[in-house]
Amino acid sequence: MITRVFTDVPPGALQMMANTIAADNGTFTQEPQDDGNFTLYAEFPGDPPPEQPSARGASAFPWMAIAEGEIGVAAGQAGAPGRARRLWARRVVERRLPSQRDGARRI
Repeated sequence: MITRVFTDVPPGALQMMANTIAADNGTFTQEPQDDGNFTLYAEFPGDPPPEQPSARGASAFPWMAIAEGEIGVAAGQAGAPGRARRLWARRVVERRLPSQRDGARRI
């Protein structure tokens, strides 16, 4: 049995979701959410596909080790790597108007 959870389904999409689930020989239950949308719990026959190996540590993603090492690091934080400070500085500059990038102010 394969189980799938669909959250934030608007009332107008319930029939379409029901038809789609039924087309795949599935069944579902629905629960209302506080915001007026629904959560659907669908079950489908068959076995789930085999689990794929994680990309974590895979050579196909050499940047992943760097990104994982910087989780939770803020550019202004003491001890932040220079790379984080440079990236943050570049983003701040890119968000400025072209006339503000060189320090000139126009009125």
